[in-house]
Amino acid sequence: MTTHRGSPPEPGSTTAHHRHRDERGSVTLEMVIAVVPLAVMLLLLTTGFIRQAHVRDLVDQAAQQAARAASLGPGYGDTARASQAASLILAGTHGCSTPRVSLTRDPVADAVTADVSCTVGLGDLFVAGFPGHQTISASATSPRDVYAPGGTP
Repeated sequence: MTTHRGSPPEPGSTTAHHRHRDERGSVTLEMVIAVVPLAVMLLLLTTGFIRQAHVRDLVDQAAQQAARAASLGPGYGDTARASQAASLILAGTHGCSTPRVSLTRDPVADAVTADVSCTVGLGDLFVAGFPGHQTISASATSPRDVYAPGGTP
């Protein structure tokens, strides 16, 4: 039996059998080639965003604790105590073990403001489009605690 050009091969012919057998699994392979890299990129993006959100939260907490520590008692405005409080919060954070802490005293409001910043390494997520590092900052204000031990009411 002869087939004309452009017409589909007959079901029992060897041409239809070979064509069907050669294409088996190609859709699965194409899906693996397309989906796996996209899934990895999505996983890396998610990891990066979670890491950034976590560090932002920790830097915010560190700023609050630094301001609180600097507002206590006789060491009012003590940068060393504020830095230690911020370092305790950020200990073990991905690339942010030594935060930069600066204090500003407001004599009118009798308060101290702590600015905490740290640089977070994102180099391991570079493939997902994140920069090599990012600086995250936070600020918090705490009134002077005159009732802390050593304070003067």
